Amino acid sequence: MLSTEDYDLCHQLVTKLASESYSSLNYLFLEPVDTTYFPTYDTIISRPMDLGTLRRLLEERETYKTIEEFFSDLMLTFQNAINFHSDIKDNAWIVKLAKDMTKLVNREWKAALQKRSKQWDATPAVTTTTTTTT
Repeated sequence: MLSTEDYDLCHQLVTKLASESYSSLNYLFLEPVDTTYFPTYDTIISRPMDLGTLRRLLEERETYKTIEEFFSDLMLTFQNAINFHSDIKDNAWIVKLAKDMTKLVNREWKAALQKRSKQWDATPAVTTTTTTTT
């Protein structure tokens, strides 16, 4: 299970990525793919992922043991879109959105990890002293 700090980092990130602030980029990735529009999706994509499902899995607190597992599923959301739509010329705009979201994720992930690192650096170290008597 994720530590409280790692859970908070991941939850803040998925909340930010799914927020109204990024609505021009995230709207295709908030819910599972509608297979009535893309009936072959489940035959091509073996592990579908979207931001809503990712948040639900995170909030269950049992799915992700590490932040790397969470990040892998986060990136899977956009990699699936790229993989499915890359060969469909009319869907190039979807691939562009997925690539733009990938860039955003990488930037936000890096910032979140740097913030976490600074918080750890600011935490006072516990030191122990040993006294010997002669």
